[in-house]
Amino acid sequence: KTVAADLGIPYYEVTGLNTDETVELFKSLAPDLGVSLGNGFISPRIFEIPRLGMINLHTEVLPAYQNASAIIWPIYCNDPYTGYTLHEIVRKIDAGRILLQRRYPIAFEESLEQTVRKNKAITDSRYPEDVAYVVNHIEELKATAEPQSRGGHYTTPSIWQFLRMVLNNRKFFKNQKKRHLA
Repeated sequence: KTVAADLGIPYYEVTGLNTDETVELFKSLAPDLGVSLGNGFISPRIFEIPRLGMINLHTEVLPAYQNASAIIWPIYCNDPYTGYTLHEIVRKIDAGRILLQRRYPIAFEESLEQTVRKNKAITDSRYPEDVAYVVNHIEELKATAEPQSRGGHYTTPSIWQFLRMVLNNRKFFKNQKKRHLA
């Protein structure tokens, strides 16, 4: 809501994402482009309404971390980088052509929870400008975007995967601290 207000974009709330109410709202607005920020599955009956389709902000690097909760899976995979991806919404979740992507080092904190919170704040501070850029250059970006390669599919971690994330975060945090002390 704040991003939309800051960018002068009309903002509407509906009772459910894939409802008849949403279909009717979209049809009545006749949008050129739909923008999804942090939504779950969006039905084709919604994302096919805007003339130029819909884009999604995926708070991780695609295609490596499809369906992922931001940051936890790179940590699990010993990848010290995170980022976000703006991509087209297509029938297969997180598989649309990439329009813009940012990748940057994870800022590790002492606990996994602190790392997640800090990096969410970093991502939240970075993406609004890129969303505006993609919205303003959508046709150019779509003309040059290429299909994604196969990626990794992630979901809710098991307890063992979660423990590995905690241990990996601890390791990265200690190594980061050592580099700052050196």
